[in-house]
Amino acid sequence: MAFLLNLGRRIFKRPPSLPIRLPTTGFQTIDTTQLIEEERFSWYSPKVYYPVQLGNVFDSRYQVVGKLGFGAHSTVWLCRDLVDHEFVALKICTINSPPAKSEIEIFDHINRILSKTTHGGSFFIRTMMDHFEITNKDSVYQCIVQKPMSTGLDSLRDICTNQRFTESLLQATLFRVLYALDFLHTEVKVIHT
Repeated sequence: MAFLLNLGRRIFKRPPSLPIRLPTTGFQTIDTTQLIEEERFSWYSPKVYYPVQLGNVFDSRYQVVGKLGFGAHSTVWLCRDLVDHEFVALKICTINSPPAKSEIEIFDHINRILSKTTHGGSFFIRTMMDHFEITNKDSVYQCIVQKPMSTGLDSLRDICTNQRFTESLLQATLFRVLYALDFLHTEVKVIHT
């Protein structure tokens, strides 16, 4: 049955979507002199982060529709995949980021192992769907495409009674984390630090 579904998807594949035009009015705008998110870090430099704008299309495929987060070495954006017609998370690493290259190598290694493993912990591992580079002048920004994650544990805890996990939820969560770590250590032979 799975074979027939996959065959049908290949035969009747939808053509790529066109980028949507995002609205430019109807919402409050932020003064460009006001610092937000990663711009508040003392070490922040606009030359290090790629200047993403809502509506940008990267790799002729991923259209930015919102910002999901940021960190010391990247920003993460919610994008429409115009080819596969789904939402993805696009991580755009800082300029010439050495950690990004290592991260891509590790994800490539994990993806190779996933195709051959039967370890149950592999179901709880976040994988890389795609990667590419953005070149801007003399700068290179590594990009990693992944499925968007759901609510984080801190947000989940906030909606629990007394902001505490139930014992069964905590057990299920810890089981999945430890099972995933076991997969990474025993099958993939990598550690997370």
